[in-house]
Amino acid sequence: MEREARRRKKKAKRVGSALSFDETEEIDPSAAMDEEETLVMTSPGEKRRRFGGGMGKDPTVSTEFLPDRAREEAERRERAEIESEYLERSRREKGESVTITYSYYDGTRRDGGKIACVKGDTVEQFLQKVRASLLKDGEKTVQRDMKHCDASGMMFIKEDLIIPHDVSFYDLIVSRARGKSGPLFRFDKRDDVRLRGGADVEVENSHPGKVILRTWYDRNKGMFPANRWEVYDPAKSYGQEGYRIK
Repeated sequence: MEREARRRKKKAKRVGSALSFDETEEIDPSAAMDEEETLVMTSPGEKRRRFGGGMGKDPTVSTEFLPDRAREEAERRERAEIESEYLERSRREKGESVTITYSYYDGTRRDGGKIACVKGDTVEQFLQKVRASLLKDGEKTVQRDMKHCDASGMMFIKEDLIIPHDVSFYDLIVSRARGKSGPLFRFDKRDDVRLRGGADVEVENSHPGKVILRTWYDRNKGMFPANRWEVYDPAKSYGQEGYRIK
């Protein structure tokens, strides 16, 4: 009995020690709040943690890389305006008139003249106008040739290059394209290099384009001058050494 009483007394002492509220008791530092945290009373009986100023926004840091709907919308509107202005300017320029000087060629220079077009016309549209003009006013032999072909059976040769049917004069003008012997963006005849005032002066050397039949080209492409001609490639540079535009 005495032994049992001592065991109960020891157990009661341990429980009392565990429930102690002694204010002098030291607090475990590992359980303490971080120095950047403080307790803020928001209302009676309520408290929350607040972090120190180290977590705030740095005003010197650039935030332009972050999504900004207002900025993105402004940039989108600006791009749309620039594109609209470009398209409108292109539309006006394509409607401007241009005169194409040409000669009909079948081994010798024959009928030719000038055809009024707009810059937006393609080579095919130009050839349709040439055919109509030659059918009406060309020599009898040329008229006979035109009766037996259409624009698809005709070719346009400019500065020793075969210009594809889907290329427009606007394309050649805007890109300031050049051929083997002169500029592709000039469609009238210009003088060659000559002496002026005792000095060599280079001027634009532009030749009238040739209109030919595809059947004639197929028969003669191995002979001069047809053997010099090649299909125009806008990605290729044809300017010969020493050839330049002032």
